[in-house]
Amino acid sequence: MCGPLSLARQVFQIEGMRGLYVGLFSTWLKYSPGGFLYMFAYESSRYVLAKDKQRRDQVGPIKTMISGAVAGISFYLVMYPLDVVKSRIQILSTTNNSMGIWQTGKEIWYTGGARHLYKGLSAALLRTSVGNGVFFVVYEYSRKFLLQYLK
Repeated sequence: MCGPLSLARQVFQIEGMRGLYVGLFSTWLKYSPGGFLYMFAYESSRYVLAKDKQRRDQVGPIKTMISGAVAGISFYLVMYPLDVVKSRIQILSTTNNSMGIWQTGKEIWYTGGARHLYKGLSAALLRTSVGNGVFFVVYEYSRKFLLQYLK
């Protein structure tokens, strides 16, 4: 059986506890400022799309979906290179050739330029625009329902 627990056990047996945390620092670097950017883009786009004197919960599902897509796209446009570096670090750790974030990023830049730091971005943007659009519609309407239900 090859599930997440068996994979974690295998990584632990081969690389020890450190193997379970490979790429964690670059993930933190990605999501710390990225989370701020993500929510800022979402709330800003909802504000821009709202009509005069319209409350945020009155924006509607289409504009909410657009705002979610804007949030996801903004996040990936800025943070995608860090994701590429993180993935490269994780892959290199399996071959005992792992390097730090800065070294890995420089290597990617020198071997392929900015183009390699954004390789696969179009698929990520398509996925994130749809996924985040749906996510925020479900979130906002679930929130609205629960707030009315709990009154």
